[in-house]
Amino acid sequence: MPRQARESSRTGIYHLMLRGINKQNVFEEDADRQRFLETLGYYKAISGYRLYGYCLMNNHIHLLIGETGASISQVIKDGELVMQASQLLGNKANFLS
Repeated sequence: MPRQARESSRTGIYHLMLRGINKQNVFEEDADRQRFLETLGYYKAISGYRLYGYCLMNNHIHLLIGETGASISQVIKDGELVMQASQLLGNKANFLS
């Protein structure tokens, strides 16, 4: 069964969350967090979304992202943000919105 379509935000700002599968930690050490932030910065530069804030927890990540041109769906698809984050975190992450 396909997932329900994401509702558009009137403000263009979205809360995205990545979390570890079965609440597994996605960050084992500070170097993992640093590598994630570097990857996030890279995709921010090429995708053009606005990053308002983030919170990196041991087993999940919160991102507050704003659209600047492309829709949030395009940012996720074209920037491959979730796929790259999953690879970076050793496929321990599961994307939720």
